[in-house]
Amino acid sequence: MPLRPQSLALYEATRSLKESHASKEVRQAARRRGSWVLALAASAILASSPIGPFGPALLLAVPMTSDPGGFLNIPWKSSLEGRGDLSTPEGEGRVKEYNLVRTPLRLGDVPVSSIRLVTVDAQFARAVVRYQGNDTHDAMLAALQRWFGTLDLTPGQLAAGTQPQQQFTWRGDDTEINLTYDVKREQGVLFVESRALASRFNEDLGGQ
Repeated sequence: MPLRPQSLALYEATRSLKESHASKEVRQAARRRGSWVLALAASAILASSPIGPFGPALLLAVPMTSDPGGFLNIPWKSSLEGRGDLSTPEGEGRVKEYNLVRTPLRLGDVPVSSIRLVTVDAQFARAVVRYQGNDTHDAMLAALQRWFGTLDLTPGQLAAGTQPQQQFTWRGDDTEINLTYDVKREQGVLFVESRALASRFNEDLGGQ
């Protein structure tokens, strides 16, 4: 039975509205996919580029000549509960953090601001060391090269102001060490991490 003019007009209007809505959803989905592609591309560029967020960055990585298998003679996967030189643990769930309360606070002969030990699933997995000052940074970098391997540095490469961001990495079979230094703020952060347990931190973030 043929549609009446009024019904036909209503039908055409409804179909046009549906098609317009579908086209809008397709455009939105395309924009979302485009945003993800752009984000991934930007991440790849930043990962491969020597330009950091505050200007040129010095990025150096070398194999570790001697893997410590832990930190401060505490093997990876150890329990930290009940140690007298650690603070009460902070954090809930799988990840807990402890502050080292030794005095004076040093890493080798290098004075530092704080040393924090981190467990995941009750197993020691990471240490985070913070320090301040250019002299301390020079001493820290020299000590790490003595302990874990010499970096391929050219004369003047670390001169003040030449590289606002400096990042150094030592990789071993069991341990990865990352040192990041902000020249302008004179702030350094040292991460020492179990390679076997590192992925568990990402799993914990993914579950939140």
